[in-house]
Amino acid sequence: RYGRFLFYTNGLQVYDRNFAVMPNGNGLLGNKSTTDGPIIIPKPGDSNIYYIFTADCAETYFVNGYRYSVLDMRLNGGLGDLTSEKNILIYTPSTEKLTAVKHSNGIDYWVVTKELNNNRFNVYKIDCNGFNSTPVVSNTGAVHLDDFGHSGGRGGMRLSPNGKKLAVAIPNFDQGLIQLFDFNTSTGIISNPIDVEGVSTGTHNIYTGEFSA
Repeated sequence: RYGRFLFYTNGLQVYDRNFAVMPNGNGLLGNKSTTDGPIIIPKPGDSNIYYIFTADCAETYFVNGYRYSVLDMRLNGGLGDLTSEKNILIYTPSTEKLTAVKHSNGIDYWVVTKELNNNRFNVYKIDCNGFNSTPVVSNTGAVHLDDFGHSGGRGGMRLSPNGKKLAVAIPNFDQGLIQLFDFNTSTGIISNPIDVEGVSTGTHNIYTGEFSA
């Protein structure tokens, strides 16, 4: 309600509050076609530092993967700019699925990613020490198969407002699917997959989902 407008990004460029591209704001390796576009996470305990997470898309065969860049609001005369920590690779190939939620302690954050051609979720913690590159790994649910770069890697992934449920869409060519999981905001573990019933199947007809408040 009383927040300040600081900056914004489309996953390719980062703009300051005056709607100008930041000096080091070009060349992010996200993609405008990615379902779950860039996510901005503030660094716990530091009001000047923000992490920008990006994911590649099916059209480019996910080659750029998941990456993060660090933005410091003290740079560029207080308008902010990306630091030398730019486009840091988390892993590749990715899927288009990317979401985040606060840790159960109310301070730290979890960033949730999904690998391609398996059922592995990698969940990363951000705390006062920054981005922890060692993920919490959960092998659960359906395999997100890639079919010429235009299949199960597409689609959205959403966490409920309280962080306890995760919904994942898998828009395969032959059969669409959406699965619901439990998410543990204390450990980052994903478990108990359930196929959502009453959703039609077929070609690319399940793309994403959302939770009510």
